[in-house]
Amino acid sequence: VALAVVLPGLGGAAALLGVGLCNSVMFPLAYTLALPADERDVPVAAMLLCMAVVGGAIVPLATGLLADMAGLRPALLLPGLCYGVVFAFAFAHGLRQRTFA
Repeated sequence: VALAVVLPGLGGAAALLGVGLCNSVMFPLAYTLALPADERDVPVAAMLLCMAVVGGAIVPLATGLLADMAGLRPALLLPGLCYGVVFAFAFAHGLRQRTFA
């Protein structure tokens, strides 16, 4: 998303297509990695992850509204922020899973 903000024309468009490609594998991986080890917590965790899909419907709409009001480049900061949250979750999860021998 950051590349789409800074690259003009075809480069920015290609960056946005790359975002879609990464999204196609992100949800199954996030779902698998986010499920807790304790089976009693799985139903709640699964429910929260399914509810996160709603963000996938609201964020594009909000980005479009922001693009109409402020332009595309500033509007792309919203999904960029969302991807930052996903990255922070993945990073924190990776640190928790790391074992030091």
